[in-house]
Amino acid sequence: MTNRMRRATQQISYTLRVKMALLSAGTSVTSLARSIGYKRNTVSLVIHNKRKCPGVTAAIKKELGI
Repeated sequence: MTNRMRRATQQISYTLRVKMALLSAGTSVTSLARSIGYKRNTVSLVIHNKRKCPGVTAAIKKELGI
């Protein structure tokens, strides 16, 4: 597996872990964004790996326990 493929797999895994955690908690991206103090759009872009924001990523992981 090439590095590019490995990164893509890791990104998909992160997105799926976040989505599963949101479903499991019965919450939404909007609620998550409010609870961690970021705009919904920013949180969504980070979840879908369209924007790199280590602080937002860390806050998401902490809030969802992943």
